[in-house]
Amino acid sequence: MKDFLAFGVVAIGDGIAIVADGDDAKLEERTMARTPRMAQIEALLVDDPDDAFLRYGLAMEHASAGDDAVCVNVLNDLITRPASQPYVPAFLQCGQALMRLDRTEEACAVLKQGVEVAGRAGDTHAQGEMQGLLASLE
Repeated sequence: MKDFLAFGVVAIGDGIAIVADGDDAKLEERTMARTPRMAQIEALLVDDPDDAFLRYGLAMEHASAGDDAVCVNVLNDLITRPASQPYVPAFLQCGQALMRLDRTEEACAVLKQGVEVAGRAGDTHAQGEMQGLLASLE
């Protein structure tokens, strides 16, 4: 299970989240606020685990519930999944959640990666937002 979690995967069940914390992949159990929308998104992800929009939505639900650590793990999972086109908004939201967790170095790394990805995708708006946020951190 440790190797599995090292990639930022989050196991969720009955209101308990098992979270990988950085490269250590140390396990942590926490009770979290579960919303009906989370359950609906998770059910849809069973049928289509590679749906980037659903994964992003699940991450945003966790952010809305105040669980930035799980939000970051879901977004990292989305960012690292092979896809023909990366989901650019995931980089900005991951950077912002990392900032809320006072993980500034990680936030900068994700935002730098996001600036590159957005540039390759031609998404100048997202690229500019991430560059601005990055400049405020450096």
